[in-house]
Amino acid sequence: MKLFITVLGIILTNPLYATDKSLLVDPLYHQIKKVEVRELSDLSLEELAAKLREHKDSYMLVESDYLNLSTPIVNLQGEIAPGASGSRVVGQLYNFSRYGKLIYQIIKENAPVRQTEWDALSVLPENVKNWSEMSGWSAPASKVYQVAYVNAYGMEVVTFTYRLSYSYGGSYKGTGSYLGNLQISPVQVRVLWGYKLNAKVMASDIRNVGLEKSPVPGLDMKVHYEISTMIVDEERVDLFYVTGDGTAQRLE
Repeated sequence: MKLFITVLGIILTNPLYATDKSLLVDPLYHQIKKVEVRELSDLSLEELAAKLREHKDSYMLVESDYLNLSTPIVNLQGEIAPGASGSRVVGQLYNFSRYGKLIYQIIKENAPVRQTEWDALSVLPENVKNWSEMSGWSAPASKVYQVAYVNAYGMEVVTFTYRLSYSYGGSYKGTGSYLGNLQISPVQVRVLWGYKLNAKVMASDIRNVGLEKSPVPGLDMKVHYEISTMIVDEERVDLFYVTGDGTAQRLE
């Protein structure tokens, strides 16, 4: 299910925002008072979609809206990341092969960046070239988080929702638990006039959190985002810990 709405311009004659001209140049409008981070359920996502579908007068200050509830496609067939550069990673007690990007942008100037299969990160045994060499993969797992920036007037001026998705538990010759197609993708972006959002994903070095004879890769995933207005520049990082046995948790 996809819903993409872009609203450009400001309708200053809307009675709901009779004081828009003064509001938009008011320093308090551009002042971040607090940041809220929450995990969303599927029900919350449906409510979010319904709210955006209404798209009534209360959205006249919205510069851009984006909503994509689709779960990223997970490919665990054929050659592993064909054309992508794999790199050997020396981990604690075990060596892994990594495929995919360690750093990539997901939001650029309020708009989602088109993602490719190379953005997904897989951590596998050395020398494995085809998904058919492995077995036991889980169904795609995902968690959705929402970040809301609230200004001094209590308005949610920036709302950024993203999905952490991955497959885990893949084994090689009956041993280990590996990670496949780990990625973070935008679900929703809603930005009010005068604010600018940029976001990128960064993965840490990989280590073995299992045993030497039954390796389990583990790594940190960071979502780094920047908010800017005419008077404010603010940066924030959300940190996640993900392992090949299915652990995926946000670190406070």
